[in-house]
Formats: sequence, structure tokens, C-alpha cells
Amino acid sequence: MNSTVDPCNDFYEYACGNWIKQHPIPDDAPSVSNFENLGQDLELALKDLLEERPIPDLDGDAVIKAKQFYHLCLNESQISHTWRGVFDDVLRQFGGWPSLANSYAPVNTSIERLYGIMVAKFRVDSLFKATVQPDDKNSEKHVLLVDQPTLNLFARDFYMLPETEDERLAYRTLVRDVLVLLNASPSVAHQDSEDVLLFETQLANVRLRIKWIFKEIFMIIGFIKSVFIRFFKSLFRNHLNQFPMIKDFPDTFFMTIGFIKSLFQDLSNPIYLL
Repeated sequence: MNSTVDPCNDFYEYACGNWIKQHPIPDDAPSVSNFENLGQDLELALKDLLEERPIPDLDGDAVIKAKQFYHLCLNESQISHTWRGVFDDVLRQFGGWPSLANSYAPVNTSIERLYGIMVAKFRVDSLFKATVQPDDKNSEKHVLLVDQPTLNLFARDFYMLPETEDERLAYRTLVRDVLVLLNASPSVAHQDSEDVLLFETQLANVRLRIKWIFKEIFMIIGFIKSVFIRFFKSLFRNHLNQFPMIKDFPDTFFMTIGFIKSLFQDLSNPIYLL
């Protein structure tokens, strides 16, 4: 809180002013929050623990292995001598990379299987995200949640808004430079970086388009409801007392409309499969 500001003049500054001043958004993040700050503090604490030498009488096997693995990751000289061989071995599992013409040899394996291998081995959910979680309606069951994947530019806005063009340019440049470092042709690297961004933009747009369609449907349903009420009242204004069953008709009708609307709302959310 910024107690120096009169809440009657600027309540937002009064309530959030000091938070904004004390927690600027980092250059490498789209937002900042208490949860993100706690996550960063946790990562720093884990880093300090992993950098300690193993303590045989105190550390268990899992902790000792974690520390050893961490120190192996810091061995940059060893990594610089072996990374390309490991990288090429991984590429061969997927039939190579079309951007690197010399390594590309299509494999007789379905895209579904290749994607499954990629997710299982490397935890990459580039096309969609599938997770298992307890069913909100019945905690004794689990459901398969299928949702939009994590986008490389953090949020959809980075793919859409004119003011984020610099971020998109930086991303295209990064993809192009990485391909060139991997010995791709500069012209191929340039075209492929454009194609990658275009594909990810279309992927980010998928759910936005679906939500826009459902929003339009809800607006139409609301319009039909308001028109029907006016029409029904004007048509039966003088006969409601004579025909009591007519009074219940609007409720039944709108219960049906409500059910249809809730069905569309469920469809516009992430897909749950039993």
C-alpha cells in the first residue's frame, strides 16, 4: 500500500502503489507475482544446496545423485566437446531435421508415434498438452485433460499485438541464428524461422477463435431470450390467468436454453476425457 496517497483520489495507487514500485516486471518475464517471486527464491535455495559437496552421512542416494548430475551440467568444457554428437543422435531418432538438409531422412513412423516419443523423452508439449488429474466432479476418478500447449513466447498476446513486434522479431532472429549455428543454409534458416513463427501464431489463435465463436453464440442466445420475453408477454398478456400452464412455458423454455448455453461453455473449456 502507498499510504501517502489519498484513497478517495486514487484508490489503485493507494492499494498497489508500493507493490508496483518494489516489484518491477523483469525484462525476461511478461508478469510478476508473489508466486513467481517465491519460485525464484526456491530456485536460488535449491541452487545453493546442489552446489554443496555431498555429505555421505547426511545426504541420501537421491540427493547425492542430484548433486553429481548438477555438477556434470556445469562441466561446460565436456559439454562443448560432446553436445553435437548427442544432438545428432537425437535427431536421427526422429529422421533428422528438414532445416539441416544433410541430416534429413524421413522415417517410416507415424507423426503420432514421433510426437509421443518427443513428449515421453523430452517433456515437450509443442502441439497440445495432455495431463491426468483428479475429476473435479468425482475425486475418486481421474480424467485426461487435453489443453493448448505452453507457447514459446509465454502468452498469446506476444503473437498478436502490434506492440510486441520487437519480441516476435527477436524470436525469429533467435531461431534463424540457432539454425545457422547448426550449419543450416542462411536462406533456409531465414525461411524456416518465418514458418516457425507463423505456425506458432496459428496455434496460439486456435483457442482464441473458438472462444470468439462461443462468445458470439452466447450473445445470440441472449438476444433471442430478450426478444422472446417481450413477444411472449405481449402475446399472452391478457390470457395468463385463464391458462395457468402458459406461465410455466417460459421457465421450461429458458431452462432448455440454459442447458444449451452451459453445454457450449463446457465445449469452450479445455477438453476432459474420462
